[in-house]
Amino acid sequence: MSNNDRNKVLFVDLTSGSIKEEEREEDLWRDFIGGAGVGVRILYEHMKPKMDPLGSENML
Repeated sequence: MSNNDRNKVLFVDLTSGSIKEEEREEDLWRDFIGGAGVGVRILYEHMKPKMDPLGSENML
């Protein structure tokens, strides 16, 4: 695996069956201490406040 592959995030929409690959900056992994921290940051960027927890827009 090249270093470039480690900076990618894969989004899978189970409803539509679509898959989207997004390249992220390398600093993200260091600033948020990898794995769980990066996951929380991505959710923060893509979800709106007070979103319906069971709604179709919820990423989880």
